[in-house]
Amino acid sequence: MKHLHYYFMALTAVLTSLPAVAQREGRILDEQGAPVAFANVVSLSPSDSAVVDACVSREDGTYHLTGKEQVRLLRVSAAGYETLFQKVSAPVAQLTLTLKNAVDNELAEASVVYKRPVSKLVDGALVTTVENTTLSKSGNAQEVLKQVPGIIQKSDQDGTLEVIGRGTPLIYINGRQVRDNAELKELRSDEIKSVEVIHNPGAQYDASVSAVVRIVTKRRKGEGIGVNFSSDFEQGKYTREHARLKLNYRKNGFDASLAGGFHTGKFYWKSRSDQYTTTPDTLWSLPFYNDSEYSNRSAYGVAEVNYEFNERHSIGVRYQLEKLLHDKHSTFVESNILANGEYYDHLTNEMTSEDTQNPEHSLNFYYNGKWGKGEFAMDADFYASGSANGSEYNEQSAEQEDRQFPTENRTRNRLFATKASYAWPWLGGKVTVGGQYSFTNRHDDYYIAPNDFGIESTGSRLHETSAAGFVQYEATIAKRYQLTAGLRFEHVEQDYSEGGVRIDEQSPTYDNLFPSLSFSTAFGKMQFMASYTSKIQRPSYGALSNNVSYGNRFLLQSGNPNLKPTINHGVNLTAVWNFLQAVVSYDHYKDGILYWGESLPENPSVTKVSSVNKNYSTLTGMVTYAPQVKFWHPNLTLGYVQTFCKLPVLGSERNFNNPMLTMYTMQTFKLPKGYDLTAVYSMTSKGNYRNVEITKMQHYLEAYATKSFFKESLTLKMGVRDILHNVSSAARVYMSNSYFYQTGEGDTRSFYFTVSYKFNAMRDKYKGQSAVEEAVKRL
Repeated sequence: MKHLHYYFMALTAVLTSLPAVAQREGRILDEQGAPVAFANVVSLSPSDSAVVDACVSREDGTYHLTGKEQVRLLRVSAAGYETLFQKVSAPVAQLTLTLKNAVDNELAEASVVYKRPVSKLVDGALVTTVENTTLSKSGNAQEVLKQVPGIIQKSDQDGTLEVIGRGTPLIYINGRQVRDNAELKELRSDEIKSVEVIHNPGAQYDASVSAVVRIVTKRRKGEGIGVNFSSDFEQGKYTREHARLKLNYRKNGFDASLAGGFHTGKFYWKSRSDQYTTTPDTLWSLPFYNDSEYSNRSAYGVAEVNYEFNERHSIGVRYQLEKLLHDKHSTFVESNILANGEYYDHLTNEMTSEDTQNPEHSLNFYYNGKWGKGEFAMDADFYASGSANGSEYNEQSAEQEDRQFPTENRTRNRLFATKASYAWPWLGGKVTVGGQYSFTNRHDDYYIAPNDFGIESTGSRLHETSAAGFVQYEATIAKRYQLTAGLRFEHVEQDYSEGGVRIDEQSPTYDNLFPSLSFSTAFGKMQFMASYTSKIQRPSYGALSNNVSYGNRFLLQSGNPNLKPTINHGVNLTAVWNFLQAVVSYDHYKDGILYWGESLPENPSVTKVSSVNKNYSTLTGMVTYAPQVKFWHPNLTLGYVQTFCKLPVLGSERNFNNPMLTMYTMQTFKLPKGYDLTAVYSMTSKGNYRNVEITKMQHYLEAYATKSFFKESLTLKMGVRDILHNVSSAARVYMSNSYFYQTGEGDTRSFYFTVSYKFNAMRDKYKGQSAVEEAVKRL
């Protein structure tokens, strides 16, 4: 203590020469070391406690008092924390203050924070606060995201999330891209600080990315061994199971983890499909009764190593191996064929297929570093996969020849990509520049036995090279207006060949510029943002394939190697006021990709379905009400989607512009002793989407209970999905000379039980951002 006393005496002697302004800057942190935003920092007179100066801390917890008087006494207060009084006996360069939590029990905490608005606009993103709100008691990140305004869970089977009107987003946790939604179940909700939703991503993201969700966690310290285990059991007509185990070791700057899991499941789908096809002299009516079953098993493993040299530099490598162990699909179809209303034939078709997959390899390496005043980030990725799908068709005809034949489709994919960016402060804002490169090599071979119904074996190769560069500038103007402007350039070359012969007309080169601009401000408690972006949607490699698959003797399906990418111009308006959020988007799709059918010239009764390019537009609106009210957390979202599309159908132009209305609500009740009860309801009305007409209103209802034990280390969840058993589909799909009407239902009503256990669970420090994610989706 004596040495410490002398140290402070020497330090005080040095700092007394600093100007008084040095005392007026500092940072506010919580007990976990995370920054506290919007804390009130007041400089007081020690003699009479009169207010001398005051300010509010920024998002990173820093504050700056603008007055000239020397600071002697500070009072710091923030919602959810104890008020802190701090004497300043000597000038210091940076004063770091720590606030303590105001309450320890859950109900008291909720009573403090429920008055605070949940969401606000920050730098072009709709930011929802999770820390110190009832959202932090949701259980895991998956449950949190389902309650964030504008996000809904699209699929209950795999946990797929969707931003309303924008589609499936890319999800990041502290800058690291989430590749498996199971990772969201590992992240505890009380470790999340905030969630940021970007409806119109800027130039630094791939031009095909339509929405981004960024999860920011609280800063936590922890070393040693950590364990994270979760298991899901679901019982519908069939049983489905999923389990995942992750082991983590951390010491100083070294962090390593091993994770593995498996999935097994079986599903069914029953439907009736009515196909109506017109030819010059005949109206064909084909009612099909379809009974399908699908089962699969898969396993995967992930290894990560991350090392932080210091606060400025870190590197890491991540390898994932995934193997499809079993994938089998069986379908039985029966139909009475009518020609001009008269009996023509009776068909039965039994089809079985089995998929054999090579191990899927994903390798990522990253480096993040601070160079000078800027930050540099670099990623490199390699991806490899392959599969062989074998099918057996047995079509029996009462009036004509039977058809029995096998098919096999073999694919092999290799993909390499890298990207880098550098960001630095400039003119009061931040400039980010970067580039991205990728190379894809895909082999697609389709084999079918010799036949007389017009389908041949094919072998194609597709090489695609893509290079992109971007620049983006972000700045705050007059302390009130936030401006972000970006420009992205992408150059893509495709080399398509069949039988070893290059086909020039199917080997295009694309050069595109994608501008983006967003502007946001606030008037009192009302926040506004307007943005414009230009995006691209490149067709999947399967959609570009020239393979022709057999449905029945009246229906074929194939890819289209002549498909063009879709260019999307979108305008987005967002407003936030207290617990209300509203988003309106208008998008125009040039060369949009639709499923479309044309009659074969040599046999007009046969419809060949593939993808084609058509222009259309969409108007999307969303209003969300999501307050925090003590033990009750209501969330209500109303949506509006309207497509503006005109297509030539059955000899005349047809408008597809009937709007669809959606509603999504989640009601969570925080009960005594740590029990949570949640009900989820969603509704989709009738309407049009592109060339599809939804003819039946869909309803979905789910309810579940959650309980945590041992300081939330063990969490149990039990619930029932699709209680109403009313998510069956009913839709008409219109094409050139035909339309299809289908109704169906599947194994959607089920009971499920989830258990998760965490011991010394630590936040994943891996910072890699995959450069191949969008390309892998296309494969």
